[in-house]
Amino acid sequence: MKLSNRLGKVAKVLADRLPPDQFHIIEAVPVSRAEGRKPGLYRDGPEGSLVGRLVYDPAKGDPVVPEGKLAPFGLIIVCGPEYIEPPDDVA
Repeated sequence: MKLSNRLGKVAKVLADRLPPDQFHIIEAVPVSRAEGRKPGLYRDGPEGSLVGRLVYDPAKGDPVVPEGKLAPFGLIIVCGPEYIEPPDDVA
């Protein structure tokens, strides 16, 4: 059996064990960039997508993902208009 086939089987088994309402990736966007959506957590992408969009109000603080909605290995991406300086060692 090829390694890619084994990895595919493992990925399928692990995906089946996660609760269906958990996201692998959550993109947090302020309400000003949310295309009219109100604050809350929405499923993003095609049916079956494991990507969520968290709309938050910056006036009320940093984005907070509801308990249990992000997979243990999940990634949160926070989008905003802020400019972040690159590290000194990057030319």
